[in-house]
Amino acid sequence: MIGPLVHDGPHNLLRAKLLGVGVASAVAAGIVSLIVTWWAAAWDHYNYLPFGTFNVRDVVPIGYSVFSFSLGVLVGILLRRTIPATATTLLSYIAANAAFGQYVRLSLPGFDDNHRYWTLQWTESAIYVAMALAMGYGSVRLIRRRLS
Repeated sequence: MIGPLVHDGPHNLLRAKLLGVGVASAVAAGIVSLIVTWWAAAWDHYNYLPFGTFNVRDVVPIGYSVFSFSLGVLVGILLRRTIPATATTLLSYIAANAAFGQYVRLSLPGFDDNHRYWTLQWTESAIYVAMALAMGYGSVRLIRRRLS
């Protein structure tokens, strides 16, 4: 099934690569997040502060990784230069994540309510994945436009 997608055209090749590398990025982030969560279990036993490490544990880092990957692809397509695209991606990711943490996360209903921790984890992850999908769609559209 992937064979026709890969050889059908450059935009389909991009779509296949976005999917493959995006999933690999999510799996790698999930494994690292699982290790950090396991490591911090003893800390949690003594100091239950789930929002102190909210953005480095559980499912949120998976959303961050998919978002940063899609951001890098989009910036790379726009700038067409590796070093400037890498630097721009890094700075843009830091700015977006800081803005999200400062403005959006704090306005989500139930933030700092320990009973809503998982709801907020899934909500923030879904927002980041939705932004990643939008950027992936935009990347494919840009490639199509350049080729036509």
